Amino acid sequence: MGQYFPSMANIGSLSESGGTVTLADSHLRIGGQGYQTGSLDLALGTMTANTRYQIYAVVSSGSVILVKSTNENSVGPAGYDSWKLVGSLYSEAADTFGSFVNIEGMPTSDWIPFTPTVNAHLGTLANVNMQYRRVGNVIEEIGSFDVGTIGGSGEIQIGLPSLTVELPSSSTEIVGKLDHNLTGTRTYFMLATHGDTFLNVGTFQHDTNKNVLVESASNVFNTGTRTALSAKVPVQEWSNTPIKDL
Repeated sequence: MGQYFPSMANIGSLSESGGTVTLADSHLRIGGQGYQTGSLDLALGTMTANTRYQIYAVVSSGSVILVKSTNENSVGPAGYDSWKLVGSLYSEAADTFGSFVNIEGMPTSDWIPFTPTVNAHLGTLANVNMQYRRVGNVIEEIGSFDVGTIGGSGEIQIGLPSLTVELPSSSTEIVGKLDHNLTGTRTYFMLATHGDTFLNVGTFQHDTNKNVLVESASNVFNTGTRTALSAKVPVQEWSNTPIKDL
């Protein structure tokens, strides 16, 4: 592998296929030394769901290789004295690539398709077109689905993708809205409670208490109701630590 000493590094583009990340030809500075690389591959292997991983270029036995680590760039990957941050990514489910993430400023991911887990009162969802992304320590959700067979009067629970609500208190807060087309468009609030792994659907009580009310499935939906929702929810698993290519 030839060495060079340019004034600036040139990081190649990243791509992913079948759980392997590929870094295109690059000019990198690692530990004050310059390296010109060909295409480099990294098999992602074992990952934790909904976790940000940094992709670092390091020198091992005289060759540049890629490694992944949950350590920030200020710390670097364990076992190496020098490194070059070349990318960042999120896992979606366990051991599943989700999307690449910017490596400058607030951690932000691309939109990732997912099917939310719902409790039995909503039946089996159909025609699901849901997406989420990370913006700092907030998950943003948008999309639509048809509810299944409505069963009983229990509260509606629409699951987050393996994440837990982080709010300053145990109170229930309005974090978005839900629309459906049952006998004309109706709008409800998306509600979140600290410590929950799901969102509820509710209304606002226009009385002296001015409280939000968690609604039951039978009060909101009929079987097969077409539904659209959007929400922005702070979560416990994510920090807002900026990613910097130092």
